[in-house]
Amino acid sequence: MPRKKKKDSSRLKREVLGILMAATGGFVLVALWPWDPGVARGPETLNRVGILGSYSAYYLYRALGLGALALGVGLGALGILLLFDRVTRKALTLGLSALAAVWLLLTAFGVSAAWNAGPSPFAERAGGVGIATASGLIQAVGLAGALILCGVAAIVLAVATFRISLAATVEAGVEVGRAGGRRAREGFDR
Repeated sequence: MPRKKKKDSSRLKREVLGILMAATGGFVLVALWPWDPGVARGPETLNRVGILGSYSAYYLYRALGLGALALGVGLGALGILLLFDRVTRKALTLGLSALAAVWLLLTAFGVSAAWNAGPSPFAERAGGVGIATASGLIQAVGLAGALILCGVAAIVLAVATFRISLAATVEAGVEVGRAGGRRAREGFDR
């Protein structure tokens, strides 16, 4: 009997945590909605979830830029997975890959903002995290190196996450190109 009671207690804790995470993710998304980077925001700008939502939206936008939306979606999704006991190794791998992709996107926005060398909408989308990561990367390898590393990191992340073969993808693309060339030649020969 004690083992079943412990199992029920563990399930109950997981469900409560799932409900809290899903609710927090929903709160964040409602606080951030509507997303308009052109609108000046401050903690005093009230939104649909009151003053707590205003402060949350303000500081999340400043810290994470566009990644703030991903935070809300990620918390909600993880909460739902916990609630329905669907957290698997594959789900965790995809979640970590999504987190890495968001960080990479914010970094790419930060690098793009530096590339423009002036006021840029990319800086707002990058947030503090993206700007800080991009600055460190640019200091380490320069602006062109940072762009190259972001591109390579995106390819590696896609290959690792979706288990696709880059060589097979390139070969398939070449074969499609050849088939298109053959059809074009056949059309000219008529």
